[in-house]
Amino acid sequence: MIDIIIVNYKSVQFATNCLQQIYESMDGYKTNIFICDNASNESLEPIKKYNTSLMLIQNKTNVGFAKAINQVANRTRSKYVLLLNPDAVISEDIFNSAIPYMESHPEIGVLGPKILDRDGSIQGSARSFPTFHTALFGRSSFITKLFPNNPLTCTNVLTHCSDGQSPMEVDWVSGACMLLRRKAFDDAGLFDENFFLYWEDADLCKRMWKKGWKVVYFPEALTMHYVGASSENNIIRSIFEFHKSAFYYYRKHYKNDHLLLKFLVFFGLIARFYSVICFKSLLKLFRTISNTPDPIVLDDINVKKFLK
Repeated sequence: MIDIIIVNYKSVQFATNCLQQIYESMDGYKTNIFICDNASNESLEPIKKYNTSLMLIQNKTNVGFAKAINQVANRTRSKYVLLLNPDAVISEDIFNSAIPYMESHPEIGVLGPKILDRDGSIQGSARSFPTFHTALFGRSSFITKLFPNNPLTCTNVLTHCSDGQSPMEVDWVSGACMLLRRKAFDDAGLFDENFFLYWEDADLCKRMWKKGWKVVYFPEALTMHYVGASSENNIIRSIFEFHKSAFYYYRKHYKNDHLLLKFLVFFGLIARFYSVICFKSLLKLFRTISNTPDPIVLDDINVKKFLK
């Protein structure tokens, strides 16, 4: 039995597409599907049509990603838990290959599939734990976008080290699609609810390693992720929460650092926050002037051709 947990926030169109793909991919596996809606204030009717085969939980306020996952996880007891963003669609390999692989490797606590962007390119979903140069050479940094194969980016974004086929131990994998062994999830203590959004997946994987569980990137299984479908609804709040969570992660795992270093990290994140806001604003202005379509919109792209 597998518990599938999806946290929805103003992404009903994507969540419906995600559900459809789940039902097409189960291939005989017994699943409990849960959607936790964080006060989206939008019609959930497209989701409710599946009410005979899933459980819909509607929160009165947006409690954040980590708390919503825990809210559902505390109600379930299946051997495996699949966390899935509403703006993601899975291939049947999640069930047909990833679960048998975890069955034969009981030391694995977390498994992350290969995640594709909507154009079929590979997302940097397997990464090293953040260090001071992650801000400059992380997955979404300006330098990485310009020079994706530079050596420092490759030490941060471990998908660059993958041969695209073989399982590989990594520090952490993205919570956009994450297969968890329930025993390991309980052992690590579920998600830290002090993370409202972002970095809770890195924190969980770090605690998994400390408890003796392995984290594995498994490229044989595929997922497509329309990055930012929920966060685009409130981009400033999303960017703020990203940097807030980054600082909380730093304080939690690097508490013995010198006070001066802590101040440098704090003000460095503030500077990064404002620079990202400026960049996003200019990008939005450019799209408006040039009539460039919003990339976070479902279109007639044939998702299945990438998930074969």
